[in-house]
Amino acid sequence: MLRFRDRGGGGVIRLVFLTAIVASLLNSTTATAQFGRASPLISVRDRVRVGVRNDTSRSSFTGSAQYIRGTVQAIAPDTLYLDLPSGVGTFAIPRVAIRGVELSTGTPSRAVSALDFGSAGGFLGGLFLPSFMARPEHRFGSRGGAVAASAGIGFAVGALVGGLFPRERWRVAWIPE
Repeated sequence: MLRFRDRGGGGVIRLVFLTAIVASLLNSTTATAQFGRASPLISVRDRVRVGVRNDTSRSSFTGSAQYIRGTVQAIAPDTLYLDLPSGVGTFAIPRVAIRGVELSTGTPSRAVSALDFGSAGGFLGGLFLPSFMARPEHRFGSRGGAVAASAGIGFAVGALVGGLFPRERWRVAWIPE
């Protein structure tokens, strides 16, 4: 069992840590990379984000990439054909110019997005906000009270941002041979 000693606020710190641990366990999107699931292969009609090289070097370790979002129209042995959302038409990308491909997993609901952003905001708020306050133990009664209040503020701000602006999620994928 974890034991923390803090004068006057030990129970609050345990509650903050317990909340952070439960929130991170509920947030399964960040843990999928750790459990070794294989990356999917893209297919026709998938929404993808493709990283295309900006330079002409052949090295995959140098240079920057520009990301293009679109729907896969066709997959050829040496070219990937994307239908761009702006109505431009089909865009051909040679495989040698592709730095990486990510498959869209969709945009989460506002509630799920609020929970994801809120848990991150609560953790970061509880971790960093008390250090920016002058003598937080006097303002909140104890250091643990300051951490709990800061975590609550961080969670509220993160949940508000996540609920108002849910972001599309992407997963690393491969182009079939």
